[in-house]
Amino acid sequence: MSLYPLITIIIPVFNGSNYLKEAIESSLAQTYDNIEVIVVNDGSIDGGATESIAKSYGDKIQYICKENGGVASALNVGIKESKGEYISWLSHDDMYFPHKIKCQLDILRDDITARQILYSDFEIYDVATGKSHINLTPAISPGNYLCEALYLLFGGAIHGCTLLLPKACFDEVGLFNEDLRTVQDYEVWFKLLKARYEFRHIQGPLIVTRHHEGQGTVSMADIHRREVERLYIWAFDEFYESFKCFSLEQVASFVMLLKNKLLTEAPDHIIKHWPEQQVQQDCLLRYIQDKEMHKISVPWTSSKKMQHPLLTKLATAKYPALEWIFRLFEKR
Repeated sequence: MSLYPLITIIIPVFNGSNYLKEAIESSLAQTYDNIEVIVVNDGSIDGGATESIAKSYGDKIQYICKENGGVASALNVGIKESKGEYISWLSHDDMYFPHKIKCQLDILRDDITARQILYSDFEIYDVATGKSHINLTPAISPGNYLCEALYLLFGGAIHGCTLLLPKACFDEVGLFNEDLRTVQDYEVWFKLLKARYEFRHIQGPLIVTRHHEGQGTVSMADIHRREVERLYIWAFDEFYESFKCFSLEQVASFVMLLKNKLLTEAPDHIIKHWPEQQVQQDCLLRYIQDKEMHKISVPWTSSKKMQHPLLTKLATAKYPALEWIFRLFEKR
Protein backbone atom coordinates (compact mmCIF):
# COMPACT_ATOMS: atom_id res chain seq x y z
CA MET A 1 0.00 0.00 0.00
CA SER A 2 1.29 3.44 -0.87
CA LEU A 3 1.52 6.09 1.87
CA TYR A 4 -1.42 8.12 0.56
CA PRO A 5 -3.45 5.78 -1.65
CA LEU A 6 -6.30 6.93 -3.84
CA ILE A 7 -9.60 5.39 -2.71
CA THR A 8 -12.44 4.92 -5.17
CA ILE A 9 -15.98 5.06 -3.76
CA ILE A 10 -18.48 3.48 -6.17
CA ILE A 11 -22.19 4.30 -5.83
CA PRO A 12 -24.43 2.16 -8.08
CA VAL A 13 -27.95 3.57 -8.37
CA PHE A 14 -31.27 2.76 -10.02
CA ASN A 15 -34.23 5.12 -9.54
CA GLY A 16 -32.50 6.48 -6.44
CA SER A 17 -33.44 10.13 -6.33
CA ASN A 18 -34.91 9.71 -2.84
CA TYR A 19 -31.60 8.87 -1.15
CA LEU A 20 -28.75 9.46 -3.64
CA LYS A 21 -27.88 12.98 -2.48
CA GLU A 22 -27.17 11.80 1.07
CA ALA A 23 -24.96 8.98 -0.19
CA ILE A 24 -22.90 11.36 -2.34
CA GLU A 25 -22.65 13.94 0.45
CA SER A 26 -21.40 11.30 2.91
CA SER A 27 -18.74 10.25 0.40
CA LEU A 28 -17.53 13.78 -0.23
CA ALA A 29 -17.49 14.46 3.53
CA GLN A 30 -14.80 11.86 4.23
CA THR A 31 -12.04 13.12 6.51
CA TYR A 32 -9.57 11.32 4.24
CA ASP A 33 -9.50 13.46 1.12
CA ASN A 34 -7.62 11.45 -1.51
CA ILE A 35 -10.78 9.91 -2.92
CA GLU A 36 -12.68 9.72 -6.17
CA VAL A 37 -16.44 9.18 -6.20
CA ILE A 38 -17.98 7.34 -9.14
CA VAL A 39 -21.79 7.29 -9.46
CA VAL A 40 -23.05 4.66 -11.89
CA ASN A 41 -26.64 5.18 -13.04
CA ASP A 42 -27.92 1.72 -13.92
CA GLY A 43 -30.51 2.83 -16.47
CA SER A 44 -32.87 4.69 -14.13
CA ILE A 45 -36.38 5.31 -15.48
CA ASP A 46 -37.49 8.12 -13.15
CA GLY A 47 -37.79 10.96 -15.60
CA GLY A 48 -34.19 12.04 -15.15
CA ALA A 49 -34.50 12.67 -11.39
CA THR A 50 -31.52 10.43 -10.48
CA GLU A 51 -29.37 11.87 -13.25
CA SER A 52 -30.22 15.43 -12.25
CA ILE A 53 -28.99 14.88 -8.70
CA ALA A 54 -25.75 13.24 -9.84
CA LYS A 55 -24.98 15.93 -12.42
CA SER A 56 -25.57 18.69 -9.88
CA TYR A 57 -22.22 17.77 -8.30
CA GLY A 58 -20.30 18.62 -11.45
CA ASP A 59 -16.66 17.60 -11.39
CA LYS A 60 -16.78 16.68 -7.69
CA ILE A 61 -17.79 13.21 -8.86
CA GLN A 62 -17.51 11.07 -11.97
CA TYR A 63 -20.93 10.27 -13.39
CA ILE A 64 -21.58 7.28 -15.65
CA CYS A 65 -24.93 6.35 -17.19
CA LYS A 66 -25.49 2.87 -18.63
CA GLU A 67 -28.26 0.54 -19.71
CA ASN A 68 -29.93 -1.35 -16.89
CA GLY A 69 -28.11 -4.54 -15.98
CA GLY A 70 -28.35 -4.85 -12.20
CA VAL A 71 -26.13 -3.90 -9.28
CA ALA A 72 -23.34 -6.28 -10.28
CA SER A 73 -23.00 -4.73 -13.74
CA ALA A 74 -22.98 -1.21 -12.28
CA LEU A 75 -20.29 -2.14 -9.76
CA ASN A 76 -18.22 -3.73 -12.49
CA VAL A 77 -18.39 -0.60 -14.64
CA GLY A 78 -17.27 1.44 -11.64
CA ILE A 79 -14.37 -0.89 -10.89
CA LYS A 80 -13.19 -0.82 -14.49
CA GLU A 81 -13.29 3.00 -14.53
CA SER A 82 -11.68 3.40 -11.11
CA LYS A 83 -8.15 4.68 -10.61
CA GLY A 84 -7.95 3.94 -6.89
CA GLU A 85 -5.73 1.43 -5.13
CA TYR A 86 -8.71 0.46 -2.95
CA ILE A 87 -12.42 0.13 -3.69
CA SER A 88 -15.22 1.10 -1.30
CA TRP A 89 -18.78 0.32 -2.37
CA LEU A 90 -21.69 2.46 -1.18
CA SER A 91 -25.32 1.64 -1.96
CA HIS A 92 -27.25 4.74 -3.01
CA ASP A 93 -29.60 4.37 -0.02
CA ASP A 94 -26.82 4.05 2.58
CA MET A 95 -24.38 6.55 4.08
CA TYR A 96 -20.80 6.55 5.32
CA PHE A 97 -19.72 8.03 8.61
CA PRO A 98 -17.12 10.77 7.90
CA HIS A 99 -14.23 8.71 9.33
CA LYS A 100 -15.00 5.51 7.39
CA ILE A 101 -12.10 5.56 4.94
CA LYS A 102 -9.55 7.15 7.31
CA CYS A 103 -10.28 4.62 10.04
CA GLN A 104 -9.70 1.71 7.70
CA LEU A 105 -6.52 3.14 6.19
CA ASP A 106 -5.08 3.84 9.65
CA ILE A 107 -5.50 0.17 10.50
CA LEU A 108 -3.91 -0.93 7.24
CA ARG A 109 -0.92 1.33 7.88
CA ASP A 110 -0.42 -0.18 11.34
CA ASP A 111 -0.44 -3.70 9.94
CA ILE A 112 0.38 -3.65 6.25
CA THR A 113 -0.88 -6.91 4.82
CA ALA A 114 -1.85 -6.74 1.16
CA ARG A 115 -4.37 -9.57 1.49
CA GLN A 116 -6.63 -8.00 4.10
CA ILE A 117 -10.34 -7.27 3.70
CA LEU A 118 -11.60 -4.88 6.39
CA TYR A 119 -15.22 -4.98 7.59
CA SER A 120 -17.02 -3.33 10.50
CA ASP A 121 -20.18 -3.04 12.55
CA PHE A 122 -22.97 -0.91 11.07
CA GLU A 123 -25.97 1.15 12.07
CA ILE A 124 -29.39 0.09 10.77
CA TYR A 125 -32.02 2.75 10.21
CA ASP A 126 -35.57 1.49 9.76
CA VAL A 127 -37.37 3.92 7.45
CA ALA A 128 -40.84 2.71 8.46
CA THR A 129 -40.34 3.23 12.21
CA GLY A 130 -37.68 5.93 12.19
CA LYS A 131 -35.64 3.92 14.70
CA SER A 132 -31.96 2.97 14.57
CA HIS A 133 -29.80 0.36 16.23
CA ILE A 134 -26.20 -0.83 15.97
CA ASN A 135 -25.56 -4.22 14.40
CA LEU A 136 -22.48 -5.81 16.00
CA THR A 137 -20.62 -7.99 13.51
CA PRO A 138 -18.40 -10.53 15.29
CA ALA A 139 -14.65 -10.57 14.87
CA ILE A 140 -12.99 -13.79 13.72
CA SER A 141 -10.65 -15.52 16.15
CA PRO A 142 -7.30 -16.63 14.66
CA GLY A 143 -7.47 -20.04 16.32
CA ASN A 144 -10.66 -21.03 14.53
CA TYR A 145 -10.41 -18.68 11.55
CA LEU A 146 -11.81 -20.62 8.60
CA CYS A 147 -14.80 -22.07 10.43
CA GLU A 148 -15.77 -18.70 11.92
CA ALA A 149 -15.20 -16.81 8.66
CA LEU A 150 -17.42 -19.27 6.82
CA TYR A 151 -20.04 -19.01 9.55
CA LEU A 152 -20.16 -15.23 9.11
CA LEU A 153 -20.55 -15.57 5.35
CA PHE A 154 -23.17 -18.31 5.55
CA GLY A 155 -24.99 -16.13 8.08
CA GLY A 156 -24.90 -13.09 5.80
CA ALA A 157 -23.43 -11.13 8.70
CA ILE A 158 -20.98 -8.93 6.76
CA HIS A 159 -22.35 -5.77 5.17
CA GLY A 160 -20.61 -5.21 1.84
CA CYS A 161 -20.60 -1.42 2.15
CA THR A 162 -18.45 -1.62 5.30
CA LEU A 163 -15.65 -3.31 3.34
CA LEU A 164 -12.48 -1.76 2.01
CA LEU A 165 -11.21 -3.90 -0.87
CA PRO A 166 -7.82 -3.81 -2.60
CA LYS A 167 -8.59 -3.31 -6.27
CA ALA A 168 -6.05 -6.01 -7.12
CA CYS A 169 -8.27 -8.65 -5.52
CA PHE A 170 -10.66 -8.45 -8.49
CA ASP A 171 -7.80 -9.37 -10.83
CA GLU A 172 -7.48 -12.56 -8.82
CA VAL A 173 -11.07 -13.67 -8.19
CA GLY A 174 -12.89 -11.85 -10.98
CA LEU A 175 -15.58 -9.17 -11.00
CA PHE A 176 -19.14 -9.48 -9.69
CA ASN A 177 -21.33 -12.10 -11.35
CA GLU A 178 -23.82 -10.17 -13.48
CA ASP A 179 -26.17 -13.16 -13.67
CA LEU A 180 -26.89 -12.73 -9.95
CA ARG A 181 -29.36 -10.06 -8.83
CA THR A 182 -29.10 -10.14 -5.02
CA VAL A 183 -26.12 -12.24 -3.86
CA GLN A 184 -23.41 -11.10 -6.28
CA ASP A 185 -21.47 -9.62 -3.35
CA TYR A 186 -21.39 -12.76 -1.22
CA GLU A 187 -20.21 -14.90 -4.11
CA VAL A 188 -17.16 -12.63 -4.31
CA TRP A 189 -16.62 -12.68 -0.52
CA PHE A 190 -16.57 -16.51 -0.60
CA LYS A 191 -14.08 -16.39 -3.49
CA LEU A 192 -11.85 -14.00 -1.55
CA LEU A 193 -11.88 -16.31 1.46
CA LYS A 194 -11.02 -19.23 -0.83
CA ALA A 195 -8.13 -17.17 -2.23
CA ARG A 196 -6.81 -16.77 1.35
CA TYR A 197 -7.67 -13.13 1.87
CA GLU A 198 -7.98 -12.31 5.56
CA PHE A 199 -11.26 -10.79 6.72
CA ARG A 200 -10.49 -8.43 9.60
CA HIS A 201 -13.06 -6.77 11.85
CA ILE A 202 -13.08 -3.10 12.88
CA GLN A 203 -15.06 -2.42 16.04
CA GLY A 204 -17.73 0.25 15.79
CA PRO A 205 -20.11 1.27 12.98
CA LEU A 206 -18.69 2.89 9.85
CA ILE A 207 -21.89 3.11 7.81
CA VAL A 208 -25.61 3.69 8.18
CA THR A 209 -27.75 1.29 6.16
CA ARG A 210 -31.44 1.84 5.55
CA HIS A 211 -34.08 -0.88 5.74
CA HIS A 212 -37.02 -0.06 3.47
CA GLU A 213 -39.52 -1.73 1.15
CA GLY A 214 -37.68 -0.69 -2.00
CA GLN A 215 -34.55 -2.71 -1.23
CA GLY A 216 -33.62 -5.43 -3.69
CA THR A 217 -33.73 -8.18 -1.08
CA VAL A 218 -37.29 -7.07 -0.26
CA SER A 219 -38.65 -6.23 -3.71
CA MET A 220 -37.02 -9.34 -5.21
CA ALA A 221 -37.65 -11.67 -2.26
CA ASP A 222 -38.42 -14.77 -4.35
CA ILE A 223 -35.35 -14.30 -6.54
CA HIS A 224 -33.26 -13.65 -3.45
CA ARG A 225 -34.36 -16.87 -1.76
CA ARG A 226 -33.54 -18.99 -4.81
CA GLU A 227 -30.17 -17.31 -5.24
CA VAL A 228 -29.30 -17.76 -1.56
CA GLU A 229 -30.11 -21.47 -1.67
CA ARG A 230 -27.88 -21.98 -4.73
CA LEU A 231 -25.11 -19.77 -3.32
CA TYR A 232 -24.80 -21.77 -0.09
CA ILE A 233 -24.87 -25.10 -1.92
CA TRP A 234 -22.08 -23.83 -4.19
CA ALA A 235 -20.11 -22.46 -1.23
CA PHE A 236 -20.37 -25.74 0.70
CA ASP A 237 -19.08 -27.64 -2.32
CA GLU A 238 -16.23 -25.10 -2.77
CA PHE A 239 -15.13 -25.56 0.85
CA TYR A 240 -16.05 -29.25 1.10
CA GLU A 241 -12.55 -30.40 2.07
CA SER A 242 -12.59 -27.92 4.95
CA PHE A 243 -16.06 -28.99 6.09
CA LYS A 244 -14.83 -32.59 6.24
CA CYS A 245 -12.39 -31.48 8.94
CA PHE A 246 -15.02 -29.69 11.03
CA SER A 247 -16.58 -31.38 14.05
CA LEU A 248 -20.14 -32.64 14.06
CA GLU A 249 -21.14 -29.74 16.34
CA GLN A 250 -19.59 -27.21 13.98
CA VAL A 251 -21.31 -28.60 10.90
CA ALA A 252 -24.59 -28.81 12.79
CA SER A 253 -24.25 -25.10 13.62
CA PHE A 254 -24.16 -24.32 9.88
CA VAL A 255 -27.20 -26.47 9.19
CA MET A 256 -29.19 -24.89 12.02
CA LEU A 257 -28.10 -21.43 10.89
CA LEU A 258 -29.56 -22.04 7.43
CA LYS A 259 -32.69 -23.68 8.82
CA ASN A 260 -33.25 -20.63 11.01
CA LYS A 261 -33.19 -18.60 7.78
CA LEU A 262 -36.06 -20.85 6.61
CA LEU A 263 -33.90 -22.35 3.88
CA THR A 264 -34.41 -25.97 2.87
CA GLU A 265 -32.25 -27.02 -0.08
CA ALA A 266 -28.94 -25.77 1.29
CA PRO A 267 -29.15 -27.37 4.77
CA ASP A 268 -30.42 -30.63 3.24
CA HIS A 269 -27.46 -30.56 0.84
CA ILE A 270 -25.01 -30.24 3.74
CA ILE A 271 -26.64 -33.09 5.66
CA LYS A 272 -26.61 -35.33 2.59
CA HIS A 273 -22.98 -34.70 1.69
CA TRP A 274 -21.16 -34.30 5.04
CA PRO A 275 -19.17 -36.34 5.31
CA GLU A 276 -19.21 -39.31 2.96
CA GLN A 277 -19.68 -41.98 5.65
CA GLN A 278 -23.34 -42.84 6.20
CA VAL A 279 -22.93 -43.37 9.94
CA GLN A 280 -21.65 -39.81 10.41
CA GLN A 281 -24.46 -38.42 8.26
CA ASP A 282 -26.94 -40.27 10.47
CA CYS A 283 -25.30 -38.88 13.61
CA LEU A 284 -25.47 -35.35 12.22
CA LEU A 285 -29.13 -35.72 11.30
CA ARG A 286 -30.03 -37.11 14.73
CA TYR A 287 -28.07 -34.33 16.44
CA ILE A 288 -29.92 -31.66 14.46
CA GLN A 289 -33.31 -33.29 15.00
CA ASP A 290 -32.65 -33.32 18.75
CA LYS A 291 -31.80 -29.61 18.76
CA GLU A 292 -34.89 -28.79 16.70
CA MET A 293 -37.04 -30.78 19.11
CA HIS A 294 -35.73 -28.69 21.99
CA LYS A 295 -36.24 -25.47 19.96
CA ILE A 296 -32.63 -24.31 20.33
CA SER A 297 -29.73 -23.59 18.04
CA VAL A 298 -26.34 -25.22 18.02
CA PRO A 299 -23.53 -23.03 19.38
CA TRP A 300 -20.88 -21.71 17.06
CA THR A 301 -17.87 -23.32 18.66
CA SER A 302 -14.83 -25.48 18.22
CA SER A 303 -15.17 -29.01 19.57
CA LYS A 304 -13.29 -28.09 22.76
CA LYS A 305 -13.78 -24.44 23.59
CA MET A 306 -16.12 -21.55 22.93
CA GLN A 307 -14.23 -19.22 20.59
CA HIS A 308 -16.11 -15.92 20.78
CA PRO A 309 -17.43 -14.42 24.08
CA LEU A 310 -19.42 -11.77 22.20
CA LEU A 311 -21.33 -14.40 20.25
CA THR A 312 -21.99 -16.29 23.48
CA LYS A 313 -23.65 -13.21 24.94
CA LEU A 314 -25.60 -12.48 21.76
CA ALA A 315 -26.76 -16.06 21.31
CA THR A 316 -27.77 -16.62 24.93
CA ALA A 317 -29.64 -13.33 24.92
CA LYS A 318 -31.70 -14.53 21.96
CA TYR A 319 -31.88 -18.20 23.01
CA PRO A 320 -31.64 -18.46 26.83
CA ALA A 321 -31.85 -22.25 26.59
CA LEU A 322 -28.39 -22.26 24.99
CA GLU A 323 -26.64 -21.22 28.19
CA TRP A 324 -26.20 -24.73 29.57
CA ILE A 325 -24.57 -25.83 26.28
CA PHE A 326 -22.06 -22.99 26.41
CA ARG A 327 -21.18 -23.85 29.99
CA LEU A 328 -20.67 -27.47 28.96
CA PHE A 329 -18.22 -26.53 26.19
CA GLU A 330 -16.36 -24.07 28.42
CA LYS A 331 -15.70 -26.86 30.94
CA ARG A 332 -14.09 -29.11 28.36
